[in-house]
Amino acid sequence: MPTIYGLEVPEHRKQLSLLCCLGLLLSWHFSLLLPVDAKCPPPTMIKPCVCTSSAGHPMRVNVTCMHVRTWKRVKMVASWFLQNHVVQRFYVERLLDNYDRTTNGIFSHLKIEELILTHCHLPKRSMKFFGSVNVFSLVLEKLQLSRVPRRLLSTVEGLSELHLIGNRIRIIRPRDLRFGNDRLVLLDLTSNRLAAVPTDALRLLSHLEILVLSYNEIQALPKYCFAGLTNLIALELSHNPIRIVSTFTFLPLVRLRHLGIAEMPISSWSNALRYLSKTVTSLDVSNSSTTALADLPSHIHANMESLVVQQGGVYGLPAELTSLVDLDFKANHGFSEWIANCSILFLNVVHLDASESDFSLNSLAKFPNVETALLDYSLTRHLTKDTFDVNRKLTALRISGCNLKSVNRLTFWNLRWTLREVDLSLNSLRGLSWKVFYHMRVLESIDLSYNLFRVRTVRAHGTQRRRYPLNKRMFGRFAAHALKRISLVSISLPEVPSRFLRHLSNLEYLNLAGNEIRHLRLELLPLHKLVSLNLNNNEISSIDPRAFDSLLKLKHLNLASNRIGRLRSVRFPLFLEELYLARSILSSFDNLGLSQLRHLRFLDVSHNRISQPNVDLLSGSSHSLLYLDLSGKQHAFLSQQLDT
Repeated sequence: MPTIYGLEVPEHRKQLSLLCCLGLLLSWHFSLLLPVDAKCPPPTMIKPCVCTSSAGHPMRVNVTCMHVRTWKRVKMVASWFLQNHVVQRFYVERLLDNYDRTTNGIFSHLKIEELILTHCHLPKRSMKFFGSVNVFSLVLEKLQLSRVPRRLLSTVEGLSELHLIGNRIRIIRPRDLRFGNDRLVLLDLTSNRLAAVPTDALRLLSHLEILVLSYNEIQALPKYCFAGLTNLIALELSHNPIRIVSTFTFLPLVRLRHLGIAEMPISSWSNALRYLSKTVTSLDVSNSSTTALADLPSHIHANMESLVVQQGGVYGLPAELTSLVDLDFKANHGFSEWIANCSILFLNVVHLDASESDFSLNSLAKFPNVETALLDYSLTRHLTKDTFDVNRKLTALRISGCNLKSVNRLTFWNLRWTLREVDLSLNSLRGLSWKVFYHMRVLESIDLSYNLFRVRTVRAHGTQRRRYPLNKRMFGRFAAHALKRISLVSISLPEVPSRFLRHLSNLEYLNLAGNEIRHLRLELLPLHKLVSLNLNNNEISSIDPRAFDSLLKLKHLNLASNRIGRLRSVRFPLFLEELYLARSILSSFDNLGLSQLRHLRFLDVSHNRISQPNVDLLSGSSHSLLYLDLSGKQHAFLSQQLDT
């Protein structure tokens, strides 16, 4: 990462830079004396790692270490959480340092709920690397492991979930799973090179409940491959070239509830599926033939709660699935015909995903109690006042990419007390009546991005006035109070729609990226609770110094890909944590307001024209700043890296 202490400054400013560095060093040594608070240690002491904690549980923290150079540094960071801390999530990525004995016991005496190591270099035969650590869930992802690291795991206590994802494991021997814990509940071997189910090794895991073997090279399921797994609840075998299945393969799985057999030829599975346990309630047969499902026992049809049939045919699918709660027919072009032939109502379906299918809104009446409907890229052109007349429990609706052209003003009238999320992006809407959302009571999120809204010039009585597609009266008193998220990306807005946003006092997230905004004046004054503001890829060339004064809670501000040349007197919010100024035309970086941002963690000023910085620029945020991006064709001193 870029460095603050190693910056090369011009000769005539050397004395000033020395004073600045001296002040930074004194403040760093002072931080050594600061005690560890109830939440996280001082940020300087765990750089480049990041620690976060929730206000409700200050002693439960999350630690993220990305691009750390040595395991020794990770060990020093971990030592700060030995006393009375419970680490919810400890994440380490891309650490390719070689192992040495000084890093033994790197996580000793820690209590970690989820430990994730991805793209790292681990010792394969060391028993002392982890140390005596208590871990509930361990994820070893893309570490190029050729076998289960039994010796490495021998000192891990309390392990219940083991994920060995994206490795090169070809075979698992019985002794590989004997690392001092027979209480393993979940074993995930996704994306390995297993040629067969490790039957003998799995027999040792009598408490195993979830087994994931997706994306391997398994070709057959013999008779006794799951013998002894009487407590297994979920079995995932999707994306394997399985062609031979014994009739009694699933007979030992008396408690099985979920079976995943997506994207494989299941024509030879008919006999095996007949012996599925009565407890099976979830089935994933995506991109497979469903003809074998007709041979399932009638009690399984009656108890089926979740069915996933993506990118496959529905021929032979029984219509007696009256207990379905979750139905996923994404990218399935036989769904509409199957629904039309069903004479029953699916009264229990709560979640429906019919994206990229031939589903029509007329068929939505077959699901009167649905709460979440995902209808992306479906055959929908108009929303009438009777579209959702039956579906009065909808809480989330997504209709994007459907070439939708019109929405009746009474479309959502029956949903005014239930609808919380609406996504109408990627359509052909040219305007919306102000009465469409005016009566909504609990609407929290709305996305109108990538439509054809345009500001039109109207001539009347010899005068010209601009007519905006988003009327200022669009949200009534209740909707304005409930709204928290609005996305208006790429709808050709020439300015911030201040009249449209004026009454949204509780808005927390606003996305105006990809528009034609040129100036930032005082339009953002009413948004006192705004946390995230995205103005990326606009045409902003000037910013009023007081534009952000009232945004007291703003933490994320994206001004990248604009035409900003100078920042001089702009006052940024004091609690700002992330600031993006990349791909602009900044020629100087002399905004002293940045020196007051003591909570700033991420600063991106890459691909600009900066040649001479202010050496006091980041003096106030030296303790909090974790990532500084100065890449691009700029002055030579900007290529320095932040020292950990």
